[in-house]
This record gives sequence, C-alpha cells and structure tokens, in this order.
Amino acid sequence: MDASEQTTPLKTNEKTNPLRVDQMVKPLVLIVDDDDDVAAFLTKAMEKANYSVITVANCADAIDKLVSVEFDLLLTDVNLPDASGTEILQKAKELNKSAEVIMITGAPDLEAAVDAMKNGAFDYLSKPIDIDKLFATTSAAILHATHKRTPREDETAQITNHGFKVVKTLGSGTMGTVLLVERHGELFAMKILRNAPSDSLSQHKFKRFIREARILSKIDHPNVVKVIDYGIFKETRFPYILMEFVSGHQLYTFINKVELDLEEKRSIIRQLASALAAVHKHGIIHRDVKPANVVITTERVVKLTDFGIAHMTGSHLTVSCEMLGSPAYMAPEAFDTRRIKDERADIFSLGVIAYELFTGRKPFFGDTMAEIMHQVQTIAPVEPLTLVPDLPPYLQDIMAKMLAKDPDDRFKTASQIVKALDHECAKNSEREGITSRLLRTLLLKKATWR
Repeated sequence: MDASEQTTPLKTNEKTNPLRVDQMVKPLVLIVDDDDDVAAFLTKAMEKANYSVITVANCADAIDKLVSVEFDLLLTDVNLPDASGTEILQKAKELNKSAEVIMITGAPDLEAAVDAMKNGAFDYLSKPIDIDKLFATTSAAILHATHKRTPREDETAQITNHGFKVVKTLGSGTMGTVLLVERHGELFAMKILRNAPSDSLSQHKFKRFIREARILSKIDHPNVVKVIDYGIFKETRFPYILMEFVSGHQLYTFINKVELDLEEKRSIIRQLASALAAVHKHGIIHRDVKPANVVITTERVVKLTDFGIAHMTGSHLTVSCEMLGSPAYMAPEAFDTRRIKDERADIFSLGVIAYELFTGRKPFFGDTMAEIMHQVQTIAPVEPLTLVPDLPPYLQDIMAKMLAKDPDDRFKTASQIVKALDHECAKNSEREGITSRLLRTLLLKKATWR
C-alpha cells in the first residue's frame, strides 16, 4: 500500500470532546455582533436551546462564513463597524435561500424594521433582548427554515419506492438537497437534484450532478466519502446519489471550537493530503477544498466531500463566466480563467487549511472578492512561527511549499506532502542538524512569508 493511501485516525482523548451524531444535525446559528456582552448572551442562549453556534464580530467575517458554511439561522446586529447588517442579510439570502435571518438593533426604528422585513428578514428584535421573545422567535425561524428544506411529497414517494425511509434533511445547497435516509436499519446520505433538466442552465447542473456521482464512484479510499449508488428516479426524473453516511462534523467546527493538539492537527492535514492523492490519481481536480467540505467522523477519520465542481482531466464540461471555489481557499491561478489549473491548485487550498488549522487564522482575508484575490495573488502571509512560536519549523516549511504563489514552486503531488509529513514527524524529536537545514532550504525556493 502506498504511503498516501494509509489512514491515520485522530487519536481520541478527553479534551477533544468528540462530537456525537446528533450534534451533526443540530440547527446551526451564526451570530454577528461586535458587542462582546451581547454576543456572549446570544451564544449562551442559543447553546441552551441546543443549537450549534458560530460567532463573529464584523461583516467581513460573517460573509466569509456564509460563503463556506450553510447556516439554518443568522442573528445579526443592524449596525456593525464595517458595514450594515442589511448587507449580511442580502448576502445570506443570496447564498442560502432556506436560511432565516433575525435582525437585532439597539436603536429600535419602525422604518428600519419594515425595511428589514422587506429585504427578507424573518423578524426584528430590539436591545435589550427579552429572553422569552428570543427563544420564541428563533424557534419559529428554525422551524420555518426546516420546513423550507423538507422533502416534497413527490420526492419522498420516489425515495420510499426505492426502499428508503427519509429520516431528516441534512443540508440544502446550490447543487441539491442532502437527506438522511434509512434502509434495513442502515443509514445513508442521499443527495438529490430537485429540478429536472429543462433549460440549458438546469441541463448543465444535471450533467454536473451525474458527473459528481461518476467521479466519486471510481474512488475507494478511507478519506474520501464513498458513493454506493446513483441514478435517476424514473417518474420525476430527479437524479440522486446514495453515499455513505458520515457521522461527525465539518472541519470548521474543529478549527473554531474543538481543542486539538499538534499531532491531531498534523493527522488531519496528512489524511487530507492522502485523500487528494487518491483523487488526483483518478485524474480529478477537486477545485473546492475548504473546511466546509471536510468532515471528521466520530471515529476521528477525515473525509473529503462535495465534488460538485470537480474537474476531470480531458473533460470539456466547463462553466462559462463562473468563478469556481471559495475565494479565501483558492490558488492564485484559479482567479485567472486564462491559466491552466491542475492538481497543484488543490495543494494550495490544502495549504490554506493547514495554515488556518495550525495558526487559528486565515492566511488571506479581505472585505471584498477583489481584496481577497489581491492578497492571494500578491501578498505573503504572516509567518506561522510569528503567530505560534512553538510550532515545529518543519510544519511551517511544508506549508510554505504548499502556499507558494507559483505552482512550479509547490509540491508536485499530494503524495509528496504525505511523505514530507511522515519523514519530518519521525525526525521531530531530533535536534535540527545540517541535513534538516538543507531540506528546509530545498523546500523554500522562494520566500513565502512576511
């Protein structure tokens, strides 16, 4: 077995607080407020209501989360230091039509409340917030969001006819809805595309959906979500993909909340590199490697998911004028439609994840797409050792090679990342000698950090 195909599950210890299956399907709430006391109050209240919570303090961070994570409910202050909460409301509705938004303000204004409702807000709360009103409003909003994502009768009938029982909706995105289904006592994830192909756009989505199934069905790797079956429901023409049900949580939760030690973080990156090695071996470029597309199971195994915009070498199926991927995790060349993208673009994205996992912050950020693009293409990130002084130098060097602006300066394959992590980890207990210093020099062809 190749080194890149071996799986090293994360070790389990008490401080990592492994997430249960029921935690994965808790409603997810995004709180946006620059007042620490209000944010703490809302967070405590939502967690008491048994919701999963992510909290940010400004519009830029909120939009970054909305791009990469699917929320059930958004609680946002109307007045933020860098923008209006209305901007977040509009972005939320653009990215996730099933999510509900509740606006919060310290200066109640009837006209502002009416405008918020016109723009699609579910409700409008005033500070100081009444706890009973908060619970009632958020509960109603969550229920409404869930109702919008509930499978229609024709969908449920088709799934039932195939011997499955719909348990609940796991998520809903631009390419389809993911349902938790059960058959013969075993749980599966079923992804369905709701619109049968009629116009050119829906036909294109249909082709991409089926292509995702074909891509995944070719891969049998412990760190890549497994496709069990795929096809088209005859009566409704809904295409579907039946996948293994991965019980766990998306990587962003581990980055934001779960405390991991150095070895656990290294294991996550190693397993992701191993997954990409297997994917690339089949001539596939994922093109959207980000924390939201990485799930860590309850057994502490990493799973790479969501190949909706993946590209197969030699394929002519493209998307005209469409930016593929999530800006903060995209490679410099990915922003230029004229440049050829290959496996090294995924390696850059993995480097961004590694940087964020080890340092707690993204290497590139900005309030707009243009600012993020400028940073990714021209600005060197802050040196990781500046942020985490006790980080082993070899990890910084490996990240440097993944995050090189020029693809030619990066690792050529994901398998090389696996080997570099294993080799350097084995030597980590030794003092850095001439050989290690030479390796570091070879890894860093050009300065990556500032």
